[in-house]
Amino acid sequence: MSFCPRSATVGPIPTAVRLRIALGCCVRSWLPCAVFGQNEHRCSCVFLRPIGSMGAWDIQQSVELARQLKPLGADLIDCSSGGNVPHAKIPVGPGYQTPFTEQIRREASIMTGAVGMITSSSQAEHIVAEGQADAVLLAREILRKPYWPLHAARELGQPTSWPAQYLRAAPEGSQPRAGVNLKHLEPCLEEPRKN
Repeated sequence: MSFCPRSATVGPIPTAVRLRIALGCCVRSWLPCAVFGQNEHRCSCVFLRPIGSMGAWDIQQSVELARQLKPLGADLIDCSSGGNVPHAKIPVGPGYQTPFTEQIRREASIMTGAVGMITSSSQAEHIVAEGQADAVLLAREILRKPYWPLHAARELGQPTSWPAQYLRAAPEGSQPRAGVNLKHLEPCLEEPRKN
């Protein structure tokens, strides 16, 4: 679930927060964690606007949103920044959004996922090892290098399984990945229940 407090430009920010909380409750009740695992919420932790414009959103408001989502079943906050706003001037660099992740993790006591120009296995390992985030979430780097997780595992000395059809290209000793049994997902793929 992605969140950008757009309603802040047409009304009070709490309206956007209430909507997000209501959506979080609906998702958790319809898709219990036993079926799909984590209930992840993507948050634009800072809502970058030109100086003097209406509708700013800052990291403290994001911390408060995370605090409110946690007791409602949110498992992880995916911390982004300002990309939902046209013409935002975002200062980018390796791991540039990690400070948001670290602050929300520390102040809201909820698991967080770091994003933003994370490109190497050592960088990802450092973020998790230093407690800046509980997970690293990749986007553009996976588009550039679809097998990034497999190569990162090898670089970090972690065992991993490979798709059976790629074993000939895998490092020596790699094990084939087990097939996926989708039978347990059938209830989720049925028509939504009428309440």
